[in-house]
Amino acid sequence: KKFSASVAVISALAFSILGEEILRMGINKIKEVSGIIDSLPSREDSLSEIATKISGDVVFLGNGYIRAVTMEVALKMEEITGISTHVFPLGECLHGPVQSLSEDDALMIFEGNDIQQVGRTRSGVEKYRKNMIAFGPER
Repeated sequence: KKFSASVAVISALAFSILGEEILRMGINKIKEVSGIIDSLPSREDSLSEIATKISGDVVFLGNGYIRAVTMEVALKMEEITGISTHVFPLGECLHGPVQSLSEDDALMIFEGNDIQQVGRTRSGVEKYRKNMIAFGPER
């Protein structure tokens, strides 16, 4: 909660510096994210499906502004579940980390706005992983 509130406040401050119209658009985006979070309990089936794919360690991938969120999600997962987590920049996973995962380990990709990097990484990772879960605007 503290992290999410901090992100919302920092975002609102950044949007306000850019002008009233940008601030209004930013606040609408923050409300949109809040609505998505509020809808999570109604998505219990989807969340249960994701949970069944996690049996070993979990590697999280994310770039840019998404990387901080990825690191926070990994930390929270480790705190709540006791599952060992690792975080890498999106493109770096193909230089060793993905090949060192065991059969049961899961890979979670937090997709940002670098569509080309996400596409390259996903196609490279699919060769090695069956337990891959992607989160992003189109998911």
